[in-house]
Amino acid sequence: MKYRLIKIKNEWLMKGEKMKAIAMFNNKGGVGKTTLTCNLSAYIARTGKKVMLIDADPQCNSTIYCFTDDLFSKVYYDKKGFTIYDVIKPVNQGIGYVKNVEVYNLEKFGFDFLAGDPKLALFEDTLASDWSAALSGGERGIRTTLTFNNLIKQFDDYDYVFFDMGPSLGAINRSILLSCDYFVTPMSSDIFSILAIENIGKTIKNWRDTFKEGFNRCTDTELKNIFEPISYIQFLQINHHLICNLIHYYFKIFHFCKMSTYNTICTS
Repeated sequence: MKYRLIKIKNEWLMKGEKMKAIAMFNNKGGVGKTTLTCNLSAYIARTGKKVMLIDADPQCNSTIYCFTDDLFSKVYYDKKGFTIYDVIKPVNQGIGYVKNVEVYNLEKFGFDFLAGDPKLALFEDTLASDWSAALSGGERGIRTTLTFNNLIKQFDDYDYVFFDMGPSLGAINRSILLSCDYFVTPMSSDIFSILAIENIGKTIKNWRDTFKEGFNRCTDTELKNIFEPISYIQFLQINHHLICNLIHYYFKIFHFCKMSTYNTICTS
């Protein structure tokens, strides 16, 4: 696989159509998030769109999926590459946002890629401790929470930015979801995936609304001018009756499959 390293500078780039940041998220594991994210990114890239994929899962599954063995060894064993940890490290140290982001152009897939890093998990405590400050309008709390918002703005010349995320409702994923325009929830065909959707929606809505209040409380005009207007993740309007109908049809299908299996065994 051929690749080239690209430096993205911290600049605003003007273009006709707004870039869309999309988080691929489910707090349930094993539903195919990484496989779907990588293949969806490659498919869209082949339609002529400029696509960035960010591995924001400390398990680094999309990095393993996309990197060749040689590139993996260079970045992680020889320590000669740029990863998402290099983005959050200066924030963690209280220095500020990273000025230049280096990404890999993966020609086989057709998209640019920001490599994951297990050390991203070290950012969890910082985000969690600064959350209360963000809700009260504190400058540090807001800056920390909007780390991924700043990262997304550096890719403003792309058509789509996708985040591959870990299966949790932790502080890292909260920060990513608050920075994205939309989220997609890959699901497996089991009852708990359906039931979890309502809980995910309530949690994210609460994060979005409480952070919006905290951001509005902030008195730092310079900070607000940098990020305003901040992205507020969008929801499709799905009512309670639709959720109930999905559950009802699931049980009908489950019952049918169970009876079919029973009849097959009896016939045999």
